Amino acid sequence: MAAPTLTPAGIRSDLITRLTGATVAGSRVYDSRKDALDDEDGVDLPALCVYTQTTRRERLGMSGGNWRATLRISIVGYVTGDGDAALAAAADVMELAIVETLLGDEEWTGAFNSVETVEAQKPLHGGTKVEVGEVGIAFEVVYPETYYPASSTREDLDEIAVTTDTTSPDGADVSERNFEVPQ
Repeated sequence: MAAPTLTPAGIRSDLITRLTGATVAGSRVYDSRKDALDDEDGVDLPALCVYTQTTRRERLGMSGGNWRATLRISIVGYVTGDGDAALAAAADVMELAIVETLLGDEEWTGAFNSVETVEAQKPLHGGTKVEVGEVGIAFEVVYPETYYPASSTREDLDEIAVTTDTTSPDGADVSERNFEVPQ
């Protein structure tokens, strides 16, 4: 598997690929759509949804287009079980599988300048036809971004050549000199 493309959509897509088959959700890993959980037979659980919460960009230095992006991304897992204890246990299993899959993957963690924060919440939702447990894990990843001014012609620039001319400038004395080194 290759390192993720460092854009919010690229990171979400990469997470979906890495998490597919890595948890009890199996292939039910979706990009930002909770409604994908519903099928003709009702809710198809367990499942995962990957969301971008926020993106923060900080300029690095006074010139140039170098920025540091901090992306807060959430992975929300939905599980079922009979009773609060079973729901809590299923949410714990889902959380551990997500965290181990991502934080244990050196290619994933190495794609970023850093993985800053990992937070998990596990609310239980009762009183519905199906008791649903939820595990929400938020990751903050930091990576570089570069922006070029609209007037930039970087695509037109293929190479830069520097040449030097060994001829002497007008009026300069470039004769060889013999200097004696004192002993």
